[in-house]
Amino acid sequence: MAALATLVLLAMPESATGRVTKLQAAMPVHGDVDVGNHGCRRSSLLVFEDRRVNGRGGAFVQIVERPPETIVGIEVVAPFDDLSVVVPQAWARVFARRSDLLRGPDDVFVEFSTDLGDGDYRELLGAVVTVPPLSLPEGWRLGKAPAGRYLHHRHLGDEASITDSFGAMYRWAETNEQRPGPHRLDFGYLPDHTGPHDLYLSLN
Repeated sequence: MAALATLVLLAMPESATGRVTKLQAAMPVHGDVDVGNHGCRRSSLLVFEDRRVNGRGGAFVQIVERPPETIVGIEVVAPFDDLSVVVPQAWARVFARRSDLLRGPDDVFVEFSTDLGDGDYRELLGAVVTVPPLSLPEGWRLGKAPAGRYLHHRHLGDEASITDSFGAMYRWAETNEQRPGPHRLDFGYLPDHTGPHDLYLSLN
């Protein structure tokens, strides 16, 4: 693990607003926050306190270098307004067929999201594989999350508030002169919907 390069404490001004879209709406980060890695190399640790994000302050994010990931899963493409319906339906299909993925009992599932533009999003829901399979069962797709710089936050709230945490990450990135990219990763899905989620937002 690479040593931390910098440690910065930022108090964001109350008047700062940052440009947002519907998906990026600035909403509260829920729960206390810890940090995880999922194979990342930390390039720096950025700690921010923002009363607009968390009334108690102390929400933590990291900028990390991620390797490329190969993901096998079920894919859905839909406008933003339809994601709240089609994504849970796709997760139900993933969990019903999780034995196809040959995952261990303690492994978590991942959602890989790509902004396609014009309000459309591609969501690949499944698991990371170290060796791409030669063939895929019917209905499964193969995707590649690119290597690069990502903003990381560990979400300890419920799954319904994950969009809120991503929204706060977008706001933090834009306020701090980091340009968000089109990709997001969300590690932590389980059939019983328990446990933390490690959220990653690509940076250009």
